[in-house]
Amino acid sequence: MLELAKLDDLDEIMIDIDEVKKLFQARGLRTWPENYPSIEMVMRDIQEERIYIWRENNRIVGSFMFATNTNDPHYYEVDFHYTDDPNYGLIHRMNVIPEYQKRRIEYDMLEGIEKVAIDRHISYLRTAITSDN
Repeated sequence: MLELAKLDDLDEIMIDIDEVKKLFQARGLRTWPENYPSIEMVMRDIQEERIYIWRENNRIVGSFMFATNTNDPHYYEVDFHYTDDPNYGLIHRMNVIPEYQKRRIEYDMLEGIEKVAIDRHISYLRTAITSDN
């Protein structure tokens, strides 16, 4: 089930992120550098209600950051041909722990955030990806 993360979830989120990073490294992906995301970054995002988690069997198995109307200059460098509307949501740092991958949890998380976006009258969603992932 999709829900906003709380500060009490921080340790479990960071453990999960470390598990996913190990999997990335084992697969030769350089998606996230060693100290990224930092615990301070994730804590700040939780405090700003920007981290969503997915729970299965009372365990956090996935998370992502969701921001709206971000002023991140990296996203202005990309030529999004379909709209100039600044009212968008950004999905970033999505991850699912290895033992829960290939269970459609990523799809369920995306469907959940789509509902959040609709409720907030967000025009469209963007996601941060690299050619490695």
